[in-house]
Amino acid sequence: MAKDYLFDAAKSAEQMMGKDLKKENPYKKSREKSRAAQIRVDKLKMIKFISSMTGRNIIDITDDLLQIGLNDPRYKKYQKIMSQIDDLKNN
Repeated sequence: MAKDYLFDAAKSAEQMMGKDLKKENPYKKSREKSRAAQIRVDKLKMIKFISSMTGRNIIDITDDLLQIGLNDPRYKKYQKIMSQIDDLKNN
């Protein structure tokens, strides 16, 4: 019985609120999309340790570490090519 009442209440609230109920919260920070990646277990343990010590999210720490690695001189030529591709896409 309670289930029916709650369902009806939610349905009527949705009708009264209209599309505003489905709008995204304007106070939330915009987020970039993410995908799953494979990380070696020993590296993941270190990232989790850093996360617990700093209070930062694992994804933020991983992003920082990847950026440091991508800034390595061995990968500079790929960054240059990628920026050229992005420029072509934007023009």
